[in-house]
Amino acid sequence: MPSVASVKKDLEALGTTGQEEILNYLEEVIVLGSFATEVTNEVKENRFSKGKSLPPLWA
Repeated sequence: MPSVASVKKDLEALGTTGQEEILNYLEEVIVLGSFATEVTNEVKENRFSKGKSLPPLWA
């Protein structure tokens, strides 16, 4: 399993373009991950703001 030190060493070995690609990927993962958590929490809060209830039955 890679260690932080080995990942840093690999990043240093990459050229500027490769490092930029990794940075863009990490930004996506971190930012979108935090947005997903935020949206999930918002949906839960809105959905259960009036308490838990059963959905309406459709005929």
